[in-house]
Amino acid sequence: MALTTFEPQLVLGDGSTVVAVIRIAGSIISNGNPVEEDLWGHLWTFDADGKVASFRHIGDLAREEIPFRG
Repeated sequence: MALTTFEPQLVLGDGSTVVAVIRIAGSIISNGNPVEEDLWGHLWTFDADGKVASFRHIGDLAREEIPFRG
């Protein structure tokens, strides 16, 4: 995906966990279809060394797959 918008709207952290709400928009590189503006959630967990232990993308997967069609 080629992003035209990637703007953190909210970032919250507590110890080894960080949650971010991100506003995105763009287009699919392979077919040029637009990706309508949306909000995504990202959940990060860090280990004792400060390295990423896990990452989870949270969003409306049905809506996210539409631009990949065609």
